[in-house]
Amino acid sequence: MLVECFECNHMISNKAPRCENCGISIKSSKSRCLMVIFILVGGGLGLHRLYAGLFFSGLLQIGLTFITIVSSEPVLIIGLACWLIFDFLIIVFGLFKDSNSKAIA
Repeated sequence: MLVECFECNHMISNKAPRCENCGISIKSSKSRCLMVIFILVGGGLGLHRLYAGLFFSGLLQIGLTFITIVSSEPVLIIGLACWLIFDFLIIVFGLFKDSNSKAIA
């Protein structure tokens, strides 16, 4: 599968660690194993998003978790569960990106 380099827009393989054209790193320095641990241990607290540098969505997830616990609304519980399952799947399949839009491998 080909992806576009963030720096020079050259098409490169998604397996390549660096762009052949400009040499910039394509993969994030974050660990996918650590991301899985964070989402399993503190998924509702947004630990995985904070680790990836996605501070706004991490804080939003913390807020949504707090509101869900306080209100116990079924719609919020289902929404939060869907968000966490979606995050878990994209982390496991290696599609989650950090704050620099680099894939976390």
